[in-house]
Order: sequence, then structure tokens, then C-alpha cells
Amino acid sequence: MAEVESRTGEWAARATEITKAEMKGKIIELAWWMEKQGYSEETIRLHVSVLRTLLARGANLYNPDSFREVIAKQDWSDTRRRNVINAYTVFLKLNGLQWEKPKCKVAQKIPFIPTEQEIDVLIAGSGRKTSTFLSFSRRRQ
Repeated sequence: MAEVESRTGEWAARATEITKAEMKGKIIELAWWMEKQGYSEETIRLHVSVLRTLLARGANLYNPDSFREVIAKQDWSDTRRRNVINAYTVFLKLNGLQWEKPKCKVAQKIPFIPTEQEIDVLIAGSGRKTSTFLSFSRRRQ
């Protein structure tokens, strides 16, 4: 725990030296690094978007306490919060830093199961081939 606290102190000292423009450059550097590591374009886009949003909302990307304060104020779903935490973790990994992630529990959602009436409406609104296929599939179950 003392090691984490000393790192936080180092980050805070380093954070005062870094401007927003330099942090934006680090975000671009992150996108390039992620591309070289084989991350998907959508994941890269998400991470860059998240970090830019946090920077615009006042987070200092080199200060985990600042980051925690900003995400605590956001009205995000648990899934979004987890994605933001993961994006920040990748940013820290690129810069050779570590942190203790905040706890974020994502609840499993129950899948949508249509009612019989909704299935009948779907079959009625489909073309001849599709409705035949859907009717056949429905009877097999």
C-alpha cells in the first residue's frame, strides 16, 4: 500500500508539469500504440473518446485520484464505468504506470424473449419465404 501511495505522489508531481496539449498528444500516442498491439478499431476509438471526455471534464490523466473524482461525478451505467476504467488502465500501461482499480460490478441483464403474440406479429409482417421459415422454426420448439 505504501508503494501505491508513493507512486501516487510521483504522479501528482509529474502531473503538474504536463499540460493539456501534452496529454492530448499522449492520447494520440495511445491510439497508435493500441493499433500496433492489434486492438480493434472500435476499441481504439472507444478508448480515445473516453480519455478525451475525461480530459475535457477536468481529469488529470497522470493523477489517478483526479481520475477517480471525475468518474465518481458521472451518471454512467456500470458497464460504461467499467469500460472507462479499462481504457484508463490501458493508458497507464502504455506509460509504465499502475494503479488500484476502483471496484465496479456489472449486473448481468436478462435477455429479451419475445411473447407468442410478438412472434405472430413478426411472422405476419414478414415475406412469404421468411414467414414460412419462422413458422417452421417456431413449431419445432
